Amino acid sequence: MDYKTTRQWSTDTQTVEDEQDVYALVRAIGTSSSEDANVRSFEMMRTCLLEIKKNEESIKHFLSGNPTVDYQTALHMACSMFYLEKPIEKKVVELFVKEFPDLILSNREDSDMYKGQTPLHMAICRGNMWLLNTLLEALSGHDLEDKKVACLQEHATGHKFKNTVMLAELPLSIAALTCNKEVFEKLIQHGAKVDAVNSRLESIYHCFIAYAYLYPDKMDSILDMMKYIHEESKVDDKSKKRLMLMDKMGRETPLQMAARYGQHRIFGFILENAYCYMSNQDGLFDIKMYDITDIDPYLSSSLQQEIHWSRAGNVKDVDSTDSPTKTSSASSPEKIFSKTVSVFDAMFELNYTTAFEFLHRDPIRRLILKKWEYYRLIFYPFWLFHTLFMILLTAYAVERATPMSDRVGRGEIENGTNSTINGGIWRLNEKLDSAFQAIIAILSLFVAFIYLIQEVMRIINRRMPFNMSQLLNPYANGCFRSSLVLFSICLIVDFGATWSPWYEDYLLILAIIIGWLWILFFVRALRRLSFFTSLVQRVLAGDISRFAIIIIFELLAFNTAIYMLLQGPPAHNEESFKSWWRTLVLTLQVFLGILDIPVFDAKSPIVLSLVYVIFLIITTILMLNALIAVMSNTCTELLSNFRDVKEMHLRLQQLSVILFFESMLPIKIAEKLACKVAKRDKIFCFDLINDTERNMTRYLIQVDSIRNAENVSYVESSEQESDHVPNFARIFGTKTESCPKFASMPANGDDMNTFTSEFANKLDNDRRQLVKFDNKSENLQGNMFAMSSLSSFSQFQSEESSSTVSQTTRVVQSQAIKTRKIYFQGIRSNTSDI
Repeated sequence: MDYKTTRQWSTDTQTVEDEQDVYALVRAIGTSSSEDANVRSFEMMRTCLLEIKKNEESIKHFLSGNPTVDYQTALHMACSMFYLEKPIEKKVVELFVKEFPDLILSNREDSDMYKGQTPLHMAICRGNMWLLNTLLEALSGHDLEDKKVACLQEHATGHKFKNTVMLAELPLSIAALTCNKEVFEKLIQHGAKVDAVNSRLESIYHCFIAYAYLYPDKMDSILDMMKYIHEESKVDDKSKKRLMLMDKMGRETPLQMAARYGQHRIFGFILENAYCYMSNQDGLFDIKMYDITDIDPYLSSSLQQEIHWSRAGNVKDVDSTDSPTKTSSASSPEKIFSKTVSVFDAMFELNYTTAFEFLHRDPIRRLILKKWEYYRLIFYPFWLFHTLFMILLTAYAVERATPMSDRVGRGEIENGTNSTINGGIWRLNEKLDSAFQAIIAILSLFVAFIYLIQEVMRIINRRMPFNMSQLLNPYANGCFRSSLVLFSICLIVDFGATWSPWYEDYLLILAIIIGWLWILFFVRALRRLSFFTSLVQRVLAGDISRFAIIIIFELLAFNTAIYMLLQGPPAHNEESFKSWWRTLVLTLQVFLGILDIPVFDAKSPIVLSLVYVIFLIITTILMLNALIAVMSNTCTELLSNFRDVKEMHLRLQQLSVILFFESMLPIKIAEKLACKVAKRDKIFCFDLINDTERNMTRYLIQVDSIRNAENVSYVESSEQESDHVPNFARIFGTKTESCPKFASMPANGDDMNTFTSEFANKLDNDRRQLVKFDNKSENLQGNMFAMSSLSSFSQFQSEESSSTVSQTTRVVQSQAIKTRKIYFQGIRSNTSDI
């Protein structure tokens, strides 16, 4: 290759020419397949680099990157263009890091698209261990240690990195998102800090959650990497614990962020590994204590002052009898958790199936149940109050709408003698002309102000945020809150409008409708009605609204056509056809099947008949049946998408009611109720403030469970089962140390006949024990069927060829364990009955 042909840019300055020559030579080596040409290019590059090193200004210019290609340096270009499979390419990289080690620190700071990107970031994203080792080893000298630390803490914040693994910004966090364990460990060995945060104050776990939200198909890899970091990596135990508890400057922990993004699997991992403390594990009963301080915002806010003192520098135990020394700022503690998104609030920002996954977590479900025990004491009186008020309001509306002459005729008012008619003290105006009306009107005004004030205070205190997702989610309180505000406004304006002689009580009519429909808020918390109210809300918010949009346009189109065809004799004498609006009512009645159109009275009966038939086919036959099918599908979807679906609907509705009342109460009262739900105790846990493990005051909730076969970790078989063997969805297995009876199970098929025969005899003995406890043979039919299935397995194993013995052995072992489990459960249940 001729030297001059490599020049891509020509300038008058020799140093700039040398720099551009280096870029051109890197590009030439990356695209050329000729070894001889690459060797000549390499030698020319060495010469250019030596020329650049002679001048400090040229060195600075060379390290800052080429502005024509987003400030890429020659090393950036080599890392992006080279496959690093040819020796000459590796020599080029080694030459760069040897002659100009500061190229590794070059971060393209002047580029908006790639700002902060160093060659180390590129090596991590590529997962090239040779390149990574070369760059790190080049910075491993004693005099370069500070530069290596700076390189490992460089933030890549360019716009181009959004929604990629580079969103983590830091080299170690990026390595974690690529799920490359080898690269991760290499960076740890070279001093990368696992608890470092990016420019958004996000730790590795925050980045895991954001990346899993963007790419759900990466969830298994991310969970595997999280498990590796927590259990197998060389990260010290203190940093592992700190990593899962780190918050973004007191605003959001990884647990809370996982809830907000709907990442229930990551939420469960963090909950079990950072917030769970085993209290008792005797092989039969498991008693776990879960730290729920970060789950319930009112629990965390109750410790706010203590946390503030700790951040002010006091490391005393918060429960010490000695009062903490208050700093000058202690009198006005910062609102550490004021902007934290509650785990419970986050559930109503998610799809209901995702919210159900969170509700299946034991501490979440237990916390809701305990809260409901207290808040139902507010719930039922409030329901009674609202119902009684609506009864009075309905009676008031009926009396107000009844003409005075009718009331006088029925004897409700004595004509001419009642003081309320003749300007007595209870006559407020022409409409409110009786004591009953005046009292209920004033009462309705008072109730409306109470309802309205509690919502205004909720908004001012930023409790239970109100947004579009809250309004559209049938499980959230957005629809009920907005309707309650509208109900209050209607009553307030109606009271003032009664002094107007032109007012026709329309607002009172709307208030009556909204007030009675608001009873749905209460019945949704009842077990027998919870699912039905969920279905009604989802159908109204989804299916009916979409159907209404389409049917409105169809009614407008066909109504106009019918109106035009019905003009002229003899139909023009009919009152229903004299205006477009009256014809619209007629068309709506036809759509609902209430009446028929007088086809033969039209001026063109054939055309009207054709329009009429098309209208019926499209609207009545097609659209109505489509609506029925869609509503049926909605009901099926609500029932079939999750286990224990009706229970989950109930708990989610109850949680919504709890949050409504919790946000309505004063903060101090809500905190006291929250503290009654959980147990305040000292536990030995990690203190983020002082970066150490110590006894801290936290709020715990106890979860008891019985250890049974479901608690044991079963592993699905990765091998393909024989076609002759039933296809079990999950192969039951167990650990020999937890089930010593199966520790001697044969590993091959030679002794399998003997083993299964002995095992069948053992099952037969168990059957006799069951009969002894319970003479009802029908309870044993399922178990006897399982025993006969085991015998058939034994017979099949003896007849099977040697090529399938190992597969059959594995399935027989699993089936034996499963059958054994069935008998143990039968014995336990029959014993309890006796």
